This record gives sequence, structure tokens and C-alpha cells, in this order.
Amino acid sequence: MAKVRDQSSWFSPGGVGRRDVVFVSYRESDSPQAVGRLTDDLREHYGRERVFRYTDSNRAGQDYVAQLDEALARSRAVLAVVGPTWLTTATADGVPRLHIADDPVRLELERAFASGALVVLVLAAGADTPRACLPMGCAAT
Repeated sequence: MAKVRDQSSWFSPGGVGRRDVVFVSYRESDSPQAVGRLTDDLREHYGRERVFRYTDSNRAGQDYVAQLDEALARSRAVLAVVGPTWLTTATADGVPRLHIADDPVRLELERAFASGALVVLVLAAGADTPRACLPMGCAAT
């Protein structure tokens, strides 16, 4: 049986501050139900202000990359939700989206690794652990 760490000490007390956010990274076309349930459960436990999900945490009309960097600077952990098509989703030309420099999921993960946050792959909807060499170097071993 896995040991669960005391969650009360995982985040700093006294409200939102530095490194007390969980960032949920996902591809909108891949496992949206799992992402919704995960986000709802995290927000119920930690509070809405401590869980960042781009589709409802961003500020409309403002620079996406700046908001991403701001959220990641406050993130202790990044949960990358990997569904069955996360790795293989491609453009109309057949290029895997993760191989495109401005793909939002790639940007989130590259910046997450650079920020020093803990990055955790969350497998959803029967997805297999990615074993391929991903552009940002996050393949499982």
C-alpha cells in the first residue's frame, strides 16, 4: 500500500502564495472528462485558487505565455494528463503537435521543467505511459 503524505503540510498555510498551486496540463481533445473530474476533486480539496487549469483560470485578452509563466512560477506541481491521443495528436499535415514549438501542451511542459516544479504524468482513459523521446525530454523510464 502506498503511503500518502500529509496533505496539510504540502501547501503553505495562510492562503495563496509562492509555490502553492497545482497546474493541470492537458490537451483539450484528449480525455476532457478525466481532466474535469480531476480538477473538480483538486479544487474541492485545496480550493479553487490553488488549482490552475488554463481553460478557466486564464484572463481573456492577455498574453498566454505570460500567464503560463506566472502560473508556473506559483506551481509546486504540474499534472500532465495523458490520454490515449495525447502523444499522437497531429496537425492536418500529420506532424505530431508535441513536435511543434508553439504547441500549448509542449509550451506548458517545457516551462514546467524549467520552473523546477514537480511534473507528474497522470494516465487517463486507458492511456499507456509515453516511452517515446518527447521534444522536451519528459519520456518515462
